[in-house]
Amino acid sequence: MASYHSSAGHYSEDDHYFSTSVDNPPLHALADGVAGGNGVYAYGAAGTFPNQTYNAANYWVDAVLVINTPPALPCKPTARSQN
Repeated sequence: MASYHSSAGHYSEDDHYFSTSVDNPPLHALADGVAGGNGVYAYGAAGTFPNQTYNAANYWVDAVLVINTPPALPCKPTARSQN
């Protein structure tokens, strides 16, 4: 889940954005209602967990996904038989 808090209370949204699933590998957003609401929000103090949904809306919060890939293991030379 990605969310943000705005003390000014302004946001942009598109209704019915999550009516179908949205894929942008490696991320997959389920369609609204598949496993609860998608495009959730909450009104309240910072730290309030978003648990309300309205018209499967997308609220256009930009998230940055960083995938930390472990370094490749060094190759070990293999013994070769010489004939």
